Amino acid sequence: MALTKVTKHVVFGSVLIAHYGRDFGDVSTTSATFAQWGTDTSVTPQYTDSHLELVCTGSVRSTSSGITTGEHYGAAQFVVNGSVEYIQRGLIGGNPNRSGGHNHQNQQFGENNGRQNWRHYGQGSALYMNHIHAPNSTNAQVVKTEVACENAGPNFTFEEGYITICEIAGDHYNLT
Repeated sequence: MALTKVTKHVVFGSVLIAHYGRDFGDVSTTSATFAQWGTDTSVTPQYTDSHLELVCTGSVRSTSSGITTGEHYGAAQFVVNGSVEYIQRGLIGGNPNRSGGHNHQNQQFGENNGRQNWRHYGQGSALYMNHIHAPNSTNAQVVKTEVACENAGPNFTFEEGYITICEIAGDHYNLT
């Protein structure tokens, strides 16, 4: 039986051409300057009309041992060939200092109207980013995932990171 060459055919809907995945190590940051999470992922599209779907999942948690004042949030972004393509802010955080009045009476020791402070530590959040990138070329696309602590302060640890990059064919990638 003769071999048959397989070629790309135009179809209506999504056609998955290639799928890449990479596991990230953990990274901690207290800086408002973005730091790389994991390593570069290089993908060379097979067709100029392909789109790359970037999906990153993971988690972020506050690992500061002390209370920091002010408002602090985590952020993550996709950088493709040196340009920021997508950024997600407000991943975790807020103002960790919370206090409130608490009236109580302890007759044994004659105490009343005491104040009880409330703090929370070790808060965490899931991370999910999804972005479609249209390279319009068959040149290598270098994808970086970067993370930061907006309004620098507490220590945020980004963990369990994983990125998948799918090359999807043609102009009708998002139609069914």
